[in-house]
Amino acid sequence: MALLLGTVIVPFSLLIRRSLPETIHAPDHLPAGHVPAGVWRTVILGAMMISGATIATYLFNYMATYGQNTLGYSASISLGSTLAINVARFFSILLGGWMSDRFGRRPLMIWPTLAFTLAIVPAYITLTSAHDPVMFIVVNGLLAFVSTLPSGAVYAAVAESLPKASRARTFALVYALPVTFLGGSTQLVITWLLKVTGEPMAVAWYMVSAAAVALLAMFLIHESAPRKAAASPA
Repeated sequence: MALLLGTVIVPFSLLIRRSLPETIHAPDHLPAGHVPAGVWRTVILGAMMISGATIATYLFNYMATYGQNTLGYSASISLGSTLAINVARFFSILLGGWMSDRFGRRPLMIWPTLAFTLAIVPAYITLTSAHDPVMFIVVNGLLAFVSTLPSGAVYAAVAESLPKASRARTFALVYALPVTFLGGSTQLVITWLLKVTGEPMAVAWYMVSAAAVALLAMFLIHESAPRKAAASPA
């Protein structure tokens, strides 16, 4: 039933897609085996950014387990954290998308991700040292809000940087491969790290590493927002 309800979005998606302006002018058809200039750079940087976002998402999804098994909270508190995380992410991605259209992709990727990266370790020191259920819920919600702000800008930047002739299949690979391999393994890896090290901060260091990789890619990718890119010198 949930999947069936999800199909309601299809006509709205098609309507929005038909109204979007084309950002890069490229031929509709390319010779077999031809890779347009700049595509591999976008593929690598896009995969790095989506890898960071994917790992953060799956780590936030792990918080219900982390709260119970590692920090000793009740199921209701741990699930309350998951609820706060998802509510925060819902509003954050809407705000981030609007802001990226207004201020450009790169600022909305770089600054929130930098703030998120710097906040992770202090936040988890607080979470692991102060056994406060309210703190656990609020801090996770705030971290999720900040980490999700760049998401819309990331997807837009990757799509806008790909020529339309190869955009759909290339973006599918850029998105699917990190989600499959890193998203699918994140909770297994972090469970293993927690068991081997016996250190609750292992979650934080794993999250910092992923965010740092994404941040590097965000610094290296070109601005792609139509108005900002048009205003930039060639």
